Amino acid sequence: MNILFLTRKVDSDDDAASFVSDWIREFSAQLAGGKLIVICQEMGRVPALGENVEFYSLGKERGYGKVKQLLLFQKYLLLNIRRVQGVFAHMIQHYSLMAGPWCFLFRKRLFQWYVHKDVNTLLRLSTLFVDGFVSASQESFRLRTKRPVHIFGHAINIDQFIPLKVADAGSSSPKILTVGRISPVKNIDKMLAAIPYLIEKPVFENVCFQIIGSPGLPSQREYLERVQQWVHEMSFDHFVSFLGPMPHRDTIFYYQHADIFINLSETGSLDKVVLEAMSCGTIVVTSNEAFRSIVPSELFLDSTDSKYVTKKIDEIYKLSADSRKHLGQQLRQIVVKNHSLKHTVGSILALYRDKR
Repeated sequence: MNILFLTRKVDSDDDAASFVSDWIREFSAQLAGGKLIVICQEMGRVPALGENVEFYSLGKERGYGKVKQLLLFQKYLLLNIRRVQGVFAHMIQHYSLMAGPWCFLFRKRLFQWYVHKDVNTLLRLSTLFVDGFVSASQESFRLRTKRPVHIFGHAINIDQFIPLKVADAGSSSPKILTVGRISPVKNIDKMLAAIPYLIEKPVFENVCFQIIGSPGLPSQREYLERVQQWVHEMSFDHFVSFLGPMPHRDTIFYYQHADIFINLSETGSLDKVVLEAMSCGTIVVTSNEAFRSIVPSELFLDSTDSKYVTKKIDEIYKLSADSRKHLGQQLRQIVVKNHSLKHTVGSILALYRDKR
């Protein structure tokens, strides 16, 4: 079986898109005897993959404008559409709109991956062409549609995101980590507002908040600058490390060595970084509504009030080593059971093998 895979960017060094390489590698492995044909808008460093993967870039990395990219997209689609049994539109829903008419004409199955609580016009229009949607959770897909919606988990590479083989003995500097795009909806400011209350407790006098990620929009950059200014004005610089963006493979070290991973996101969809932390056996606390039914109740935050967040962090940090180990194992098993990359990709490919 051959599959056409449409995605925005392939680059193993990109902080936002490096995980796509894992998807491509797993598709390639499960398509043994078949081909994976990848059309991407932009291509950077490509990982070593099997011989059954072909790449076509629309040339954004070479400075091609949108018109030329559109023409190349149609060219590459027509070049390959007859060679495949189906098309998978990854992340960006307008890809299914552009590929949809050709899939209809050549009777190719088309599925759209979508993980976000927002329901926009492009998503609604894509229902005209897709055979169905694939998402990570019910909360991550909120469009009411007659098209099938398949919930297959968030495709976490559980063989890469693993706990430390030898448990970290800890240090005198408690590490609290957050990872992801820096924007107001992530509530980084509310997380850091817990610092004044934490440092009143002797055990947290050397606490370190590690923040991995970067803003993607000018408004988000202004938000980051405001947060950094507040940290400086409060003389909290030695409590906060802004580590910037990094490929997801480089975040593993920080997940493994964090005492607590905190997520105050208001996205309402299943944040991949929380699941990556859980896969590493790191204890997570989150106020994201999508995790209310996933994590143990004692790890869910009903409020982002700084005093409440401080209380929860303190409670978790005081747990015994055995309790923390058991909780970390419990969190990893949730990911292994419901969100592994192998399971997600295998379930997607099964949609194309189903002849109904």
